[in-house]
Amino acid sequence: SSVFGSPASVTVDTTAPAFTIAYYTDTNLTTALTNNYMKAGAYYLKITSNGTSAAPTISIAAEGTANDVTGAATTLVSGNDYKYTRTIIADAAAIGSVAEAITITGTDTAGNTATNADVTGEKYTDTIAPTAPAIGSFAATGGTITANYINNTNTGFTVSFTSPDANFSGTAHLYLAGADFTTPITTTVSAAATVYTLTGNAQSITDLGADASKSLTVVIVDTAGNVSVASSAVSIIKDTASPTAATTYSDADGLVKADDSLIITATFNENMADAPISKVALSGANTLAAINMTKSSATVYTYT
Repeated sequence: SSVFGSPASVTVDTTAPAFTIAYYTDTNLTTALTNNYMKAGAYYLKITSNGTSAAPTISIAAEGTANDVTGAATTLVSGNDYKYTRTIIADAAAIGSVAEAITITGTDTAGNTATNADVTGEKYTDTIAPTAPAIGSFAATGGTITANYINNTNTGFTVSFTSPDANFSGTAHLYLAGADFTTPITTTVSAAATVYTLTGNAQSITDLGADASKSLTVVIVDTAGNVSVASSAVSIIKDTASPTAATTYSDADGLVKADDSLIITATFNENMADAPISKVALSGANTLAAINMTKSSATVYTYT
């Protein structure tokens, strides 16, 4: 008689593995790249297969030539997830107009090999910063307007600039001493050689900080995060403190009789504007309505 064993179980798998990719900005693969552009720096690709027996390799054809990759190794993260560190270097031809093309080669547990398998979701490389804008004029808004000053009556301000003739797209930022305001002041730039306006409000005046001279510049930041060279600077003065004056009299003993000539001198703690003219008023037995004083210097005025 013949004895037969248990029937064998065989899995038929003739399908090559498939892959998906995702871009991250951190090596732990927790912070996804939220836009479609990569500037110079390090990025991390998570490559997920539907079943491989060994780490796949990756090839990348990027815009320009500096960031191409051929048959690079990946490292196992866990399960069917692998990682590739993508280092982007500056390339004058990488301007963010063509998405990189990624292909992956790998073998699954059945021995099926995918050679140069296409994936979707590739990003763009953009390593070229926008061209610097040309700054225009500063103007306070609200209250009493004095050229290139912010005073305690103003409620905001504007700064104009002209976008460059080429390589202009992005978001313009108004910088204070080389950095964003605490509450950034921005506007979208979408056209070449066009005048735009950046607008600050009362909070922006607060963000200017203490009374002093301030340096304002404009930069353009593109979608990849490349920052242009700053424009030339416009200098303004924030002065929100009202002036004070020390008053002295030409008669040393303070006793004045009728028909005496008396010089009243007001010495201010800061330079005074020529208009409106500083005035003096007297009250008491010899009342004097507010009347113009004579300018002796930027800080000293007299009345006789």
